[in-house]
Amino acid sequence: MMLFCPFPIGTCLVVGVDASFWIGSFAGVQNGVAILRNAQLFANPGKPVDGIRPVIRIPICKITFVALAGDKDCKDKDDKDDKDGKDAN
Repeated sequence: MMLFCPFPIGTCLVVGVDASFWIGSFAGVQNGVAILRNAQLFANPGKPVDGIRPVIRIPICKITFVALAGDKDCKDKDDKDDKDGKDAN
């Protein structure tokens, strides 16, 4: 669980598991699992395996690495890009 100590809630992370990795917003650790929000699974070559899922629970024992992802990799699906540069809310 020390892997996640430096990361505040909402940080965009890459979490490695076996021969793939998840990219999503860190939502906490509970009962031995890391929780990512709006996460997508990728194969090691970098191709998406599946669509974005609202919540993913990854057992800590299955995690092989944790790294920061770029903000563009972790855009909330609720965020809307407004062409005028105005906030969508």
